[in-house]
Amino acid sequence: MKFLGYIALMLCIPFTVSAEVLITEIMYAPDGADSKHEWIEVCSDSTQDIIGWKFYENDTNHGLSLISGTSSLGNGECAIIADNSDTFLTDYPSFSGNLIDSAFSLSNTGETISLKDDSSTIVDSVTYSEVDGAKDDGNSLHRSGSTLTSKTPTPGSNESVSSGSSTSFVSTTLYSYESVQIEPPQDIYLRTEEDIITNIGSYTQFSVESYDATGSVFDGGSIYWSFGDGASAYGREVKHKFLYEGEYNATVKIQKGTLSDLKNIQVKVVPMRIVFSVDEDKKWISIKNKSEYSLDVSEWRIMSSGQYFKIPENTIISYGA
Repeated sequence: MKFLGYIALMLCIPFTVSAEVLITEIMYAPDGADSKHEWIEVCSDSTQDIIGWKFYENDTNHGLSLISGTSSLGNGECAIIADNSDTFLTDYPSFSGNLIDSAFSLSNTGETISLKDDSSTIVDSVTYSEVDGAKDDGNSLHRSGSTLTSKTPTPGSNESVSSGSSTSFVSTTLYSYESVQIEPPQDIYLRTEEDIITNIGSYTQFSVESYDATGSVFDGGSIYWSFGDGASAYGREVKHKFLYEGEYNATVKIQKGTLSDLKNIQVKVVPMRIVFSVDEDKKWISIKNKSEYSLDVSEWRIMSSGQYFKIPENTIISYGA
């Protein structure tokens, strides 16, 4: 019997259960403005009422106020602690989970954040850094043990795993459905002109639209242009002046977290062949396009006696006209 009792004791030790509430997801640097758009997700492995707790960051204890749902988190349940609950619901209109309002401003370069219970004891802490990713690209940091990974935000979905503490066993119920979670295809696409004909020395307009896998337009991500002549630019709408005749292979690329798309644009640069005529009374002038291609004279300036007239945007002179 002594032998059997020893065996039973050894088998029970690894399964000692310790209740935990973990910080599982961090939105610290949203794409665009940070103010009022930051939030964290917390999940519990047992029933815990967190309304009297504090969110601790930047040497400050931030209070928690319940907005919707419940502050008493059961096994496997999560809550969002938002810097501004109204803005959070605008950003995530389909969210229907537990929402708690607070007031904080997470560092964009990284810091240590913590949860404190009603006795001011630190329940969980996470240290993040901008090198972990999810900065200004629309992603959030997802916690898996001691690892932080940049992924698409999933507020309230409870996809992260336990803190990995060697002294406790976290119920697998909290994370049992991670392996079967279904997410939309993680793809993005660009649409822009494939062929452009322009003139030497004139500004050429380049623009691009971006779409997700469902075909919906989105404005996030970083847009980079390379014009094939050694010049480059950033932005959804840019202008570039080609100085020499020839054919150029320009490219535009979007980068949003780990997702990207690249498009090629064939640019043909031709000489301008134009003739200016002024009437005898100097009351008007004419511009004749002698080229084989249409001529874009948008925003050209005609100057005389220190004054100028700017030709309206989208003014095109057909060839031979």
